[in-house]
Amino acid sequence: MLNKKKDLFILLSSIILVGCNHSSAGKLSYFDNDKKNFYNKALILEGTIPENTSLTLYAHYHSKVCTRSQIITPSANLFNPEISTKDKSAWDSKIFVADNISRVFNTRVPLLTNDNCKWRLASVDALYIYTQENQSGKKELKYEYTFTIYHDTSNAETHYIFKPELYYLHTIYDEDSVITAKNELQFMPSNWRGRLNVTLADNITLTLQPAKIIDYHIDKNVYSRFNEVNKTQDYRCTIRYPDGTIYFHSKNTHLPHPQNAIINRKYGCEIAPPYSPESQVVTLMKQHDADSKLKIAAMYEKGYFLPKDNDKAKAIYVELIEKGNKEAEKRLASLQFHENYHAQFDRNNTQK
Repeated sequence: MLNKKKDLFILLSSIILVGCNHSSAGKLSYFDNDKKNFYNKALILEGTIPENTSLTLYAHYHSKVCTRSQIITPSANLFNPEISTKDKSAWDSKIFVADNISRVFNTRVPLLTNDNCKWRLASVDALYIYTQENQSGKKELKYEYTFTIYHDTSNAETHYIFKPELYYLHTIYDEDSVITAKNELQFMPSNWRGRLNVTLADNITLTLQPAKIIDYHIDKNVYSRFNEVNKTQDYRCTIRYPDGTIYFHSKNTHLPHPQNAIINRKYGCEIAPPYSPESQVVTLMKQHDADSKLKIAAMYEKGYFLPKDNDKAKAIYVELIEKGNKEAEKRLASLQFHENYHAQFDRNNTQK
C-alpha cells in the first residue's frame, strides 16, 4: 500500500504544472527593450512627458493557449486533486518619470510573444499622473487613455499620433487677507479609448505627444474672510472660462457678484470640463442650431450648473418641436412625465 501511495505521489508531482510555463497572475517578462525573446513584431511607443508628470504604460495580453486546464493538489490532500483553469490574460508595465523638465521616452511592446502561451497584445493603457504642489502638500491628477489593438490587415496604418491636451488653470486665493496665486498645468479630463489597427507582419508606432492649448486658460478666484460683525465666514468663488462664461458661488446671498455671472449655489467651485456645455454657456446661448439649444435645455432641466428651470427647458423644446425636431419631442414628453409623476407622488403623501 505504501508503494502505491509513493507511486501516485510521484505521478501527481510530475503533472501538477501541466500547461503554460508563464503564470498570468503577475507581470510578463517581455516588456523590456533589452530582451530579444519575442517575435520581431512590436508596437513602438514614443513621445514626450510633460514636466512633473509620470507616464505608466500597461500592456494587456490575451492568449487562447493559456486556457488549458491543469491539475493542482490542495495541501494535505494529495489523493483528491482539483482541476484548475489558467487565466487567459496577463499584463506588463513600464514607468517613465519627468521632473521639472519634460522628457522623451521610447519603448517597444511585442505584438506577439514567442513562448508556450503565445501571448498576443490586446490593449495598451497610458496613465499620466501630473504632480503639483499646493498648500496641503503634493496633489496628483490622474488621466488614462486606452488603445485597443486590432490584428487586422485591412486599412492598417504604421504610425498613429495621439495628442492629449493640457490647459492652464490660474487660481487666486484671498484668504484672510493672504493672497496667493498659482498657475497649474492640467490634463483634459477624459478616459479616451482609441483603436489601433495593426498588421502581424510590421511594426507600428504610436506617438503620445501631449499638447498645451495656448489660448485656453480658466481663471478661478476664491475669496474667504471671517466677518467679525456677524461672526460668519464670507466665502465666494468666481470661475471664468475663455468664451466669457462666468460662474459665481456663495451661500451668502448678500455678497456682490460679477456682472452677467451665472449664480451657482449648488456646485460651488467645481471646474467644468473644458469644451463641455457647462464651460461654454455664453457660446451656446448665441447659437441657433438645434444641438446647442438642446444642450442648454438639458442644463435647465437637470439644474446642472445653470439654475434648474423646467419652464425655460420646455420653451426651448417647444421651439424646436415646431421646427420638426424629434429629439425635442422625446425630451419634452420625458420631462412632462416626470413632472406628473412627482406631482402625483406629492398628492399621495399629502392625503396620507
